Amino acid sequence: MMDVSNGAPISTVFISYSRTDREFALRLSDALQENGICVFRDIEDMLPTEEWWTRIVELIGGSDTVVFIISPDSVTSPVCAREIELCAQLNKRVAPIVWREAEAALIPEGLSKLNYAFFTAADDFAQSLNKLLRALQEDIRWVREHTRLGELARRWEQRGRRGAVVSGDELEEAETWLLSQTNSAPSPTMLHRDFVLASRAASLSSSLVPTTAVTQSFAMSRELRKHNVVAVSLTPGFLRSERVLEHFGVSESNWKEVAKKKRNQDRNSKRQNDAISDFMVSETPRYVGRAVVALAADPKVKNKTGRVLSSWALAREYGFTDIDGAQPHWGDYARKKYGNYKICDNVFHSYQVPGLIELMFPAWF
Repeated sequence: MMDVSNGAPISTVFISYSRTDREFALRLSDALQENGICVFRDIEDMLPTEEWWTRIVELIGGSDTVVFIISPDSVTSPVCAREIELCAQLNKRVAPIVWREAEAALIPEGLSKLNYAFFTAADDFAQSLNKLLRALQEDIRWVREHTRLGELARRWEQRGRRGAVVSGDELEEAETWLLSQTNSAPSPTMLHRDFVLASRAASLSSSLVPTTAVTQSFAMSRELRKHNVVAVSLTPGFLRSERVLEHFGVSESNWKEVAKKKRNQDRNSKRQNDAISDFMVSETPRYVGRAVVALAADPKVKNKTGRVLSSWALAREYGFTDIDGAQPHWGDYARKKYGNYKICDNVFHSYQVPGLIELMFPAWF
């Protein structure tokens, strides 16, 4: 017995063949199972009451590789042709093996371009089997994930693209998987990509509104750049709006007096972040308004399209001040007080999976 696993996941295989080749298919199935391969066949795995093609779709969908037994009968079989078409739709890895020589012109186009393993009467069965086993285990971790996500995506499609998607660490792993394909592995389908993208969209929709705004402006910048339109995300710091002034019981003319009214200036209320120390680094709406004016006047503003900008960073870059002549820098203050957490900045999208946006929307780049 050949050890094909070597600590890797065991491959799952569906065997496609003509009923004329049933005896050889059974021999091959037994040999694969003796070597730890999980084998699906539509003879043993079909339940009498099940719809035939629905079950075939499930078996092929749940397989990492489809082993197609080439013979004069299989290459002219409508059933086998239908199974190969399904493999193409699902981007399944197909391993064609020659049991009985068939006319090259009759072999399906999708198979004719692949490398064959030969199991004819003139070939050594054990040597051919070892070659096939090595092929089945190639890139198996990536292929197993192709199968798993493909099945999740297929069920999601059957629900009308509604319901459960992946999230959290599982979503990050799925995004990383999309970007780690090797040349020898089967490509993800559009359904794979749609499923992962919908998962990310669901994750973003549950995030804070600023995060959604950042994502929207990024997408807008990519769509509108061909029209010479710039789109950015711009955020103020701790905004000293009329509502905030009212909350602290002061006006714009005496707002700094609030520092004399309370002890424990670093303490927030139970229901909101309103520490006095934070308020003392606040800015007026004019500050972020001046940031907009500075951007509009910048002849090189196109270089900033799609980026995440802040009033405090632009103040340092362009030199403008708030109405009192100050340049409050909420970013420095917040990082010093609250820690070095991930913030919405120029590299925000790299906090997800680098290259994922490029993969999902190649036309944007």
